Amino acid sequence: MRLRSTRSSSASIVHRLTNLISQSSIVVSRSRPFSSTPLGSAFVPSRAVRRYRFETAYAFKGKPDSPTFFSRGTDGLTSSPAHGSSTDQGLDSDPSSSVSDQALDQSTFTRPDWRDRSATPRLQQGLDAHHPAMVWRDAVWSRSPCGAPGHDWFFVQEVQRPTDALEGSSSSASAKKDLVIGVADGVGGWIDLGVDPSLFAQATQTLMWFCRQEVAQNGHKDPLRVIQNAYAALSQEKGVLAGSSTACVVSFDAEAGNVRAANLGDSTFLLLRRKQPTSPTPALTTSPSLPSPPTSENIDISSLLTHKVVYLQASQTHFFNAPKQLSKRPKWMHNKHALISLPEGADLYQTVLQDGDILVLATDGFSDNVWPNELEQLVALVQEHEHELSPFGSNEDSAKDAGHNKVPMTFAQGLANACVNFANTCAFKENKISPFEVEARRYGYKDLRGGKIDDVCVVVVVVKKE
Repeated sequence: MRLRSTRSSSASIVHRLTNLISQSSIVVSRSRPFSSTPLGSAFVPSRAVRRYRFETAYAFKGKPDSPTFFSRGTDGLTSSPAHGSSTDQGLDSDPSSSVSDQALDQSTFTRPDWRDRSATPRLQQGLDAHHPAMVWRDAVWSRSPCGAPGHDWFFVQEVQRPTDALEGSSSSASAKKDLVIGVADGVGGWIDLGVDPSLFAQATQTLMWFCRQEVAQNGHKDPLRVIQNAYAALSQEKGVLAGSSTACVVSFDAEAGNVRAANLGDSTFLLLRRKQPTSPTPALTTSPSLPSPPTSENIDISSLLTHKVVYLQASQTHFFNAPKQLSKRPKWMHNKHALISLPEGADLYQTVLQDGDILVLATDGFSDNVWPNELEQLVALVQEHEHELSPFGSNEDSAKDAGHNKVPMTFAQGLANACVNFANTCAFKENKISPFEVEARRYGYKDLRGGKIDDVCVVVVVVKKE
């Protein structure tokens, strides 16, 4: 693949990166499906004491016509603040990540909508607006109501290590903090059963709320235990009447440098590791003191790759497009046949981290549309343009209107935004051979072409050794 370098200052850097890759790889990307590395086969654990810190960012975007999607003339992307806390307590919107494409009206799309809308919803009530889970959710949306994530949701929670608390460290920057993150994807089949779609969106949000509570209040960091306890709490929550959700939780140990994960369903995470240097890597741009290269210069992106995907978490499905899921059924459905999964069926993974590792946790709206090699290219491009990243791009008026100073965006945030925007671009490309299309062919569905229109939620963690 070859990319044309550009120095346009009028477009958002995130939009530019997305366009660069989408224009160059929409048709030619025919990579084989990336199979997961067997547990423990790729890494040799080390007992050496390590200390790490984690740069975290997230971004999400709901698909058109989802129950919680709002069309406000923007791309609907919501991301974490560039200058705020890395936990979800400080979530707000990044105005510059909005790309003014065509209005997201369902009538403008030619891709089919397979959902059956004939059933009349039977369940219309859900959690009270004052429920802590809904207060938390609304706090996420409060500064960017146009960025609703549809049926996807997530949490990011730092955990102060007990040793730091005992030592009374007054510097939050120097304190070693463990990290637990998670994503969940609400399963939409409930629409066909007459259930209000907003209810299973609430189920997804509440599941992530209980996961977050397990970490923040109970101090649990084992991913499987977090999912187990959260699911048990959700099952007892009377305000959640019905719903199904996948769940993927990943925890990071700042002292030992370990990562553990539990995944149930078709969400995924990819671990990228720095490539061993073999030869000098050419740069996309020259030094600021030198003239810029001609805009017609072509550069081979493969020579710029700095990270390689070394692990991809496989999805869990019953059959095509039917992921394993945690479910809560209303009483009138207890005698009906249903696909039931329990947290104990989750796939488990653990390994030792290295300095510079990147972990991308995402729902299937990303993995169904983006190949691992395309993620490697996104990482390389974001790194090349990292010095240009700003939460407001080149629009200084947006920064003034938002009441923020123009501060650099982190690499993690730039990558999270690029992942969501690129996945959304691929979802509407009928001429791209997507992972979703390849999987459909495996099951005999030869008429499903291109990407899959879906909600997208991505959490990025960059590992840095102190």
